Amino acid sequence: MARRRSRPRPRPLLAAPDLAAVLDRLDRWLYRRRRRMRLALRPGLDPAGVARLHQALDGHLPDELATLLAWHDGQKADFQGTFADGWCLLAADEITALKADLDADPPPGWQAGWVPWARDDNDSFLVLDPATVRAVWSGKDDHPPVAPSLTAWFTTLQADFEAGKYVEDPERGDYLNTRRTGANTTPEEESDDAE
Repeated sequence: MARRRSRPRPRPLLAAPDLAAVLDRLDRWLYRRRRRMRLALRPGLDPAGVARLHQALDGHLPDELATLLAWHDGQKADFQGTFADGWCLLAADEITALKADLDADPPPGWQAGWVPWARDDNDSFLVLDPATVRAVWSGKDDHPPVAPSLTAWFTTLQADFEAGKYVEDPERGDYLNTRRTGANTTPEEESDDAE
């Protein structure tokens, strides 16, 4: 008697994460595990601030960037440290000024439709193109995609934070992926709640 093989049931598609929900979860994680960084984030832009940025960018404000800035309008300029991997989150006024500078004197490979939203200390930027996240590395002509969207970038970052894949550099305050540093931590070891 032949055995009847059952077909595997189709797995339900996972719903694409909503950026606002990812940022809300990230906010709670930062408050519990990285409070110093959480307190260094500026308040979110109100709708009027989003509208001003939209106008300053000639109507080219990606929806995901508006969502990010409504969550937190970048990080405080006097904060010693970075949000993640050497990147500092830009505020709306910084985005406007930097975009104008980059459009006026573009680095090799720059595209006018790109909007910067994070920077590092070496004049490199993360930009939206208009939905894809790209790394614009200083001195390079090629600016590769690093994530298909801002939602994907923050979803991956949130998962890595929760998995304990980041460690804070005590000297500079940077929050770095352990794959780069070679360090191993557990989520309990990385908490800075005691400050």
